[in-house]
Amino acid sequence: MNSAGTSSRTTGPLQISDVGPRFGSTKLAAGAPHIRAFCECVGVCAIRAALILAVLSALLLIAARPAQAQSGPYGVVSPTTMNFRGAVGQTSPSQLVSLKNTGDSELTVSNISISGDFAISKNQCANGVKPGTHCNVYVTFTPPGPGTETGTLTFVDNASNSPQFVSLTGTIGEIVLHNFTGGSDGADPWSNLTFDAVGNLYGTTAGGGAFGAGTVFELSPNGVGGWNNTVLYGFTGGVDGGNPLYDSDVIFDRAGNLYGITYSGGATGNGVVYELSPVGASWTESVLYSFCSQPDCADGGGPVNSLIMDSAGNLYGTTCYGANGGIVFKLSPSGGGWTEQVIYSVGYPAGYAGLTMDAAGNIFGASWFEVYELSPNGSGSWTSAVIHGFAGGPKDGTSALGTPVLDKAGNLYGTTQYGGTNNAGTVYKLRPITKGKKKGEWIESVLHSFESNGKDGNGPWGGVVFDAAGNIYGTTPGGGQYGDGTVYELAAKVGKGYEEQILWSFNSADGLNPFGTLILDSAGNLYGTATFGGAHFYDWYGVVFEVTP
Repeated sequence: MNSAGTSSRTTGPLQISDVGPRFGSTKLAAGAPHIRAFCECVGVCAIRAALILAVLSALLLIAARPAQAQSGPYGVVSPTTMNFRGAVGQTSPSQLVSLKNTGDSELTVSNISISGDFAISKNQCANGVKPGTHCNVYVTFTPPGPGTETGTLTFVDNASNSPQFVSLTGTIGEIVLHNFTGGSDGADPWSNLTFDAVGNLYGTTAGGGAFGAGTVFELSPNGVGGWNNTVLYGFTGGVDGGNPLYDSDVIFDRAGNLYGITYSGGATGNGVVYELSPVGASWTESVLYSFCSQPDCADGGGPVNSLIMDSAGNLYGTTCYGANGGIVFKLSPSGGGWTEQVIYSVGYPAGYAGLTMDAAGNIFGASWFEVYELSPNGSGSWTSAVIHGFAGGPKDGTSALGTPVLDKAGNLYGTTQYGGTNNAGTVYKLRPITKGKKKGEWIESVLHSFESNGKDGNGPWGGVVFDAAGNIYGTTPGGGQYGDGTVYELAAKVGKGYEEQILWSFNSADGLNPFGTLILDSAGNLYGTATFGGAHFYDWYGVVFEVTP
């Protein structure tokens, strides 16, 4: 084409190569023969089109014919691969394999075998399989220990393609590290867990122990795949405290001492903050503070959840009640003792959430209806701000029981027990606005609304934890396949948003009602407690578990 948009060749013969190979190398003169060549080309194209239509019509007729059955019996299995997840020593739910006879005569199965740590729970293929019908076999997996197991399901029959195979793969979803007995080792762990520098786990139980008022325990790897439980301290329920409840774990200081809370006991029976110090092979307890030591319980009572410690060694925590509802307290070492300061009045209902501190020393917490921030003002007191008030479902959550947690960018994440699209709880994110007229405000987004659908978890109590890739993990005490709680993952999608996956559904025998927040090891394995269930689940004693994503 020239710049005017017309043909660049206006004279001379039309090359037959311009209209197709049908004409060879013959040249036509300028003028009228152009029309003849064009008409001849159109004719050829029409013939070609007719041929193509004829071929397509024939293909359609062939495709429309009913498929011819294989001569004799012919077996087709579906699926040809199966994947299982199970807990060590426990049998997984059954999965179905179908054997269909696509032949024209009856298929007779003479043998079905299975290898590995898999089993046939039900065989419906004992009788003949008529043409066009199928029979079913149900398969389970019982993992003997950590690792991946493989096996094969094999059908032997009178079909020309016998035997047929199904490949089986089983992985460990959950390992119970310790089943509490309700005796001296404790019962009913409401605790989050804490790692020490060498990989031992520490936590608390609300009941059991030598005096029935709860314990502080240590779980240590035994070198052969198991864990040894050691009770570091058994509470008496008296002045030393009793019944550490509601996610009440322990934390370490730099010297290796442990700190925690009990909900009851102490000088007034309203709970304590305690310290455990290693002395040789044993531990010595000291009560740092007994609550409701002031008139009208102005200093708070019923401490819950985890303590946090700042760089100066001060301790911070929350209580369920007090003179005007729950409070946030600060304990400071002073003259060989400890001094308490109430730094925020949460009010009623306070809930059970703990605290999180950022690098600048600001504290974040949550109550039943709000998320708040406490900032030190430099004169020994604190400035409070409510950064989000929960509006409830369907667009927001309510009853924030999970401790908020910060990501590296300064965003805050947490959970609510209720609210959301289905009023079954949420995972939420609060993002701070750092520029413009709304600087200092926070914007909330609901990352996931739980469902009561027999698959998803519901009613989360614990907070969330992140892996290095930004995926979010947590627990729900209800929901899942058996209604006994779940471990879930919110996988960060490329671009924006999260996709939920249920990593484990508890079934009472492997744990029941996980209330706490999970922790991660360096390999990405998740650890937590289920308050009830386990090997002694009829007595509701609870477990410590590990889940591999």
